[in-house]
Amino acid sequence: MYLTMKLILLSLIVVISACSERLPSSFQKNGPERSVEYGPYQSQIQNRITGVDDFLVTVYPLLTSHCSDCHSQAGFASPLLAYPDPAVAQAEILDNQKISFSNPANSRIVLKLRDEFHYCWNVCEEDAQQLQTAIEQWIGFVNDGGKAAVPVDIISSDFLSLVDGVLGSSTPRINDQVIALYEFKEGVGNVAKDTSGVSPPIDLTLEGTAWTAGQGIDIQSGIALGTAQASKKLYDNIAGGVNPTNEYSIEIWVIPANVTQEGPARLVTYSDGTQVRNFTMGQQNYNYVFRNRNSSPDISPNGTPALQTDNAEQVLQTNQQHVVMTYDSIAGRSIYVNGVLKSTESITANTPLNNWDPNYIFAIGNEVTNNRLFMGIVQFVAIHKAALTPEQVTQNFDAGVGEKFLLTFDISQVLGQPGNSIQFEVSEFDHFSYLFNKPVFLNTTASGLRVKNIQIAVNGQIPVAGQTWRNLDTIVTQNEQSLSTMAAVISKDAGPELDQFSVVFEILGDKQNVVIDLPPAAVQPLDVIDTAPRVGVRTFEQITHTMASITGVDPNTENIKLTYLDLKQQLPSLPNINGFLASHQVGIAKLALEYCNTLVDTTNLRDQFFGANTFDFNAPASTAFANPMQVDQLIQIMFDRMFGVNILNQPDNTLTKQELLSLIRDLTLGCNTPTQCDSVRTNTVIKASCSAMLGSAAITIQ
Repeated sequence: MYLTMKLILLSLIVVISACSERLPSSFQKNGPERSVEYGPYQSQIQNRITGVDDFLVTVYPLLTSHCSDCHSQAGFASPLLAYPDPAVAQAEILDNQKISFSNPANSRIVLKLRDEFHYCWNVCEEDAQQLQTAIEQWIGFVNDGGKAAVPVDIISSDFLSLVDGVLGSSTPRINDQVIALYEFKEGVGNVAKDTSGVSPPIDLTLEGTAWTAGQGIDIQSGIALGTAQASKKLYDNIAGGVNPTNEYSIEIWVIPANVTQEGPARLVTYSDGTQVRNFTMGQQNYNYVFRNRNSSPDISPNGTPALQTDNAEQVLQTNQQHVVMTYDSIAGRSIYVNGVLKSTESITANTPLNNWDPNYIFAIGNEVTNNRLFMGIVQFVAIHKAALTPEQVTQNFDAGVGEKFLLTFDISQVLGQPGNSIQFEVSEFDHFSYLFNKPVFLNTTASGLRVKNIQIAVNGQIPVAGQTWRNLDTIVTQNEQSLSTMAAVISKDAGPELDQFSVVFEILGDKQNVVIDLPPAAVQPLDVIDTAPRVGVRTFEQITHTMASITGVDPNTENIKLTYLDLKQQLPSLPNINGFLASHQVGIAKLALEYCNTLVDTTNLRDQFFGANTFDFNAPASTAFANPMQVDQLIQIMFDRMFGVNILNQPDNTLTKQELLSLIRDLTLGCNTPTQCDSVRTNTVIKASCSAMLGSAAITIQ
C-alpha cells in the first residue's frame, strides 16, 4: 500500500512538471472572454447595487489585486468577483452569496483562504483576516448592517425561518423492521447512539471523525466501532436467534469523498478483520460492493464473490447518495442506489445465514481492524431484519435524510386571495447550505394560476447558485399540486437560527416582475477563441500500447492483459485533459507497475532495456545502490528510454533524478546488511522507480 501511494504521488509530481511546460498559457489561466447573465431579476440587482462606491474602496481592491487571473473578465473561474466593472463584480459577490453580512468571518471568500488555502497571496490566515476586515468595513457603510430587504417591485412571499416550520417529512420512512439505527444527531462527543429502540443498543465509539451540520459524521481517518457483545443482536435477529429472518437490509445516506477508494473501503461492516465477515457494504472506486456470508458452498467466509454495481455505469459518485443492499435467502442479494435497482443476483437454492459468526463486530467507516478506511460523510445508517421491497426502498429514498421542516410561505397578499401558499420541505444539507425540496402549491381559491421561475431568497438576497426552479413554468389547477420533483441547494448566510427565507416569483397569476436586461457583452470572433486545450491525454488503448512499446513487454502477456482488463474502466476514455481525474492517475500507476514488474522479472527484456552489465539486479540492496554513479546511470537510462532525448517539452532531468533518488532512499532505508534487504528488495526498488516514470505525464500527455 505504501509503495502504491508513493508511486501515485511521485507520478503526480511528474504530471505537474510536465503539464507546467506543455500547457499553453491560455489553458493555464485564461480562457475566452465570458459574458455575464443574471436572468430576470435585474431590477432587484440594480436596486441592491447602490453601495458600489463603498465596495470599490473596501473589498474590491483586494479582489482585483489577488484574484483577477482567474475571477476576472478573461478568467475561467466563477464567480467573476474581480470583474473590471465593480458593479458587475459586486453583483457576482452578492448573488453567489460569497459574503455573509451577519457573520463576515463565515463569508465563503474568507473561508476559502482560511480553511481551504485557496491561492493565498501571502500567509493564508493573514490574508483571510485582511479580507474579513475589508468586508466588515464594507458592511459598516451599508444601511442596516448590510441586511438588504427584497425590493418592493419583486413578487415575494412572507419571510420564514426554520423555527417557523413544522418538524417532519412529507414522506414517512419504512422503519418497522429496523434493529439498528444511526441518525447522527448528537453533534458533540465521541459516541453515535443506536436509536432503533431495539436492545441492546449498538452505540458506536467515534475515532478520527468530525460531526457535520444537520446530522452526520465526516470520516477522515478512523472508525465508528461497536462492541462484540452489543453487535450480537444483529446475529440474533437475522441469523441465529429464536426466530431468525434469514434476510436483512443495509441502508445508508452517504457522500463519498472520492472515487478512488479501494479495498473495498468499508462503509458498513459486520466482521472480524479483512478475511472473514457476516456482511459488508463497501466502495471499490466507482462501484458499491456487497459481501455476504451464507451457507452456499460457493460463498467464502469473506462473503465473496461479491455483488457489485456495473463498472460501466460508474454509479458511485461524490454527491449525496442513498444506498440500500438487501439479502433474502431465497432471492439473493440486490443493490439499490437512489431508489433504483442497480445490481442483483439469482440463487438456485435456499441459502440461509446459519453460518454467521455471533462474535463479529459492527462498524462504520472502516474494517474493525482499522485498515480499510472509507473517507466521506455518513449521514444515516439503518439495519433492517427484512429485505426491503423495491417500493419500500423508493419510499425511504423519497423520505430523504436529516431533520426536516415543512415551511409554508403565504402568498395570499400578493394574489389578493386568501388561503394561498407554497410549501417546501427544508433541511440543513451541510455546513454551507440548505436543501429545499418538494415544492407544493396549497390553495383554496386559485385555479388556472400561472407560476413561473421560483427562486429562494435568504435574508433578502437572491443567490444565483442552486436555483433549480428557474425554468419552472406551470399552471396550478388543483389543491396540493406538486410543482417539481427537483430539489435546490441554497447557501447559508447567518445560519439556521437566524436566516430568513422568502420565495420570489417571476410570474405569479397576473403579477409579473419587471425585467431589466444588461446590454450583452461583445462576442469574440470564433476564429480567435481557444475553445479547447492544445494538449490531451492518451486513452486506455493508447496508454497500454505506449507502455508496451517503451518497455518491450508484450501487452498480451497474461498478467498484463488481466490487469489492463481490470483497470480499463478506470483509465481515460477520452483525450480531453479537462476530464482527467485522480482515479485515472491511480489506474495508470497500477498498470505501469505491472509493466515494470514484468520488465524487471524477465531477464532478456531487462537486459535489452537497461543493458546486460549496467546494474547488478542480483545484489542485495545494501550494495546494489551503494555506488552513486551507478545509480545515476540507472536513472539516466530510464529517463532516456521513457522520456526521450532532446525533446522540446519534457520533464526536467535534474528534478526527475532528485525525486527518484528520494524514492530510492525511502525504499532502502534500514537496508544496511544483505540479510536485512536482499536482491528481492533491489528489484522492488527498480520496479518502483520504473513505475513512477512510466506512469507519469510524460507518457500519458500527448
